[in-house]
Amino acid sequence: GDTGPPGPPGEPGPRGPLGEKGAQGSRGNKGQQGDRGDPGEKGATGPIGLPGPAGPKGSRGTPGLPGVDGESGPLGPPGLQGPNGQKGDQGDSGPPGQKGERGPPGESAQVPVGTHTAVPDLKSGAFYMSQKQPDKLIQEGVFTVFNEIDELRNELNTMLKPNGSQAAPARSCYDLFLCNPT
Repeated sequence: GDTGPPGPPGEPGPRGPLGEKGAQGSRGNKGQQGDRGDPGEKGATGPIGLPGPAGPKGSRGTPGLPGVDGESGPLGPPGLQGPNGQKGDQGDSGPPGQKGERGPPGESAQVPVGTHTAVPDLKSGAFYMSQKQPDKLIQEGVFTVFNEIDELRNELNTMLKPNGSQAAPARSCYDLFLCNPT
């Protein structure tokens, strides 16, 4: 009779034994670029590079602070002698001197009696020969009075016209200027 229709597929059979290794195939085509990878770890510091070229000159800076004073230099040679200064003011009168010894008697004058009318100079002790000499005690008293008057006059002058010394001080510089304008 006639052949019937094919039957349903059968169950797969057991796995067969491993075959022999085949020959190497030909090189394949280049693949597509892969995705960007993660950043790597920081590398070690590289060597110092060569110095670069000099840059352009900068603008002028602000002046610096003054420096500290230097040490004193060595003493210089002596200078030339300057001109003489002006004559100084007259100094104060000194204290009165000691009383001198009495001199020898003078020569007698040829003056007619009663012709002179001069007043004796008691301070110097000069008298006319024809006049009676005062007592020595009176003469010494007159000298003492005149010496004290001189001292008072000098003291008054130093008070009215001080010169700024310890003996004749002024109250202020202005007073000193007013009394000694030169």
